[in-house]
Amino acid sequence: MQHLILPLDRDHEVAARTLAEEVAEVVSPHDHLAPDLLHVTLLAFSGLDEATVRAVVSAAVSDRPTFTIRAHGYGMWARSAPYGPSLHVHVVRDSAIDALHRALHHHLALAGAEIAGWTVPEFWSPHITVIAPVLDPREMGLAVAHLLRRDHPSWQLPVDRLEIVGGRSDPAQGGEVVSLHR
Repeated sequence: MQHLILPLDRDHEVAARTLAEEVAEVVSPHDHLAPDLLHVTLLAFSGLDEATVRAVVSAAVSDRPTFTIRAHGYGMWARSAPYGPSLHVHVVRDSAIDALHRALHHHLALAGAEIAGWTVPEFWSPHITVIAPVLDPREMGLAVAHLLRRDHPSWQLPVDRLEIVGGRSDPAQGGEVVSLHR
């Protein structure tokens, strides 16, 4: 499975890691609970070779200007085995991020990619996972109780590039960067 992601800028990567470490201290201080690569997933897909993905993504973003997205508030996903619940910061959908998402979805689908159902425009819920899906229900309760006593983050994140990760690349190492126009 390959992914198109929006990497976080350095300041927001630090803020998200700090949030994850704070929650981990409350929930399970001995565990590393944050994902290795903090990001917003745009699309998950399969069925295309790396050269085709590179060409399609580059064409889809060739005339797209940089923009800013807003991340605000907390959320959680309840997952089935082998994954437990996870915590995230919501990313607010607006016309700029929706237009980028639709263009990438359209171009990849035309090229023959099989798009993961949870990333199609009708179901896509952009977010930044700060606690990986490893919590049990008791730990989730502790995490939520802590977050209820904390201010919600409200971040303005610059979007000037995306990354292609997955396939033979190690997601923890990032992937190939495709820049938007400045």
